[in-house]
Amino acid sequence: MSCKVLLVSTLAFGLCLSQCSGPTWLENRANHAPTDFTADFATLDYLINDLKNESDFVTHLDNIIIPRDVNTTNHLIVESYIETHLGDLGWTVETDEFTDPDTPIGAMRFKNIVAHMDPIAPRRVVLACHYETAPTIGDGFLGAMDAGASCAMLLNLATTMTDLLRQQIASNPELGISLVFFDGEEAMQYWSYTDSIYGSSHLATLWDNSAYDSNTDGFCQTEAADFLDRMELLYLFDLIGTSDPQIKDFRFTGSPCDDDPNLFFAMMKQIETVVDAVFPMTGDVAMLYSGGYTCKFWH
Repeated sequence: MSCKVLLVSTLAFGLCLSQCSGPTWLENRANHAPTDFTADFATLDYLINDLKNESDFVTHLDNIIIPRDVNTTNHLIVESYIETHLGDLGWTVETDEFTDPDTPIGAMRFKNIVAHMDPIAPRRVVLACHYETAPTIGDGFLGAMDAGASCAMLLNLATTMTDLLRQQIASNPELGISLVFFDGEEAMQYWSYTDSIYGSSHLATLWDNSAYDSNTDGFCQTEAADFLDRMELLYLFDLIGTSDPQIKDFRFTGSPCDDDPNLFFAMMKQIETVVDAVFPMTGDVAMLYSGGYTCKFWH
């Protein structure tokens, strides 16, 4: 994925903010649709050319792309690097640290890192990656595409867009943005439903069991909600960095496997098409977002 597309997409999500003057924030969340500003070439030029900072991205890549298996010194180094960078930029950094006693190789410590831009905003757009490497591959595995490059992109986004995001949230305070760096995505021994996604499972359970009331912060809420309800959109970055990646529109059980459009996927595809046409990407870069959709079912 191009950092150009990520910058433009992030702003598009943020421009859809709604003040809670009539509907509740939960109703506004249900009706959230992306704003199309792909015809605004001045904004596109600002996002793509004025905000880009490729040297910053390379710096993050160099600090993350080291072997960083869970419970190793390098893992702690990368943890600290992510927390420090986001904290220095003024993001509110929280951690979800826990020990799972029942992994196939014994008790393991994990630590999810969550950084919020305006944590009071009830609705959250969440951009996420996982930052550890797979211990099953062997010594020296750097995990560049899995998922070091993705995490470097999110840190680069924070570097380049913090001021702009702060301005957007100040004028439209109901929707904020959160960056989540999951730990323990990889299997400790053999990939299975019980030996994988330790960090995201733990954080989802924690948020699902944490009641949330926005009324004390001045946002209308008339029904019970939890922290997981605050998540309006989750964009998980993983397996990015190969020469010819493909991002597809997957539909899962409970979602309509028909011709109803996925508005956010369609927006990402449109952004990429316009960016490539108006501000051509250098080199032999394939388009990431493929057409159509594929039905998948959880087992």
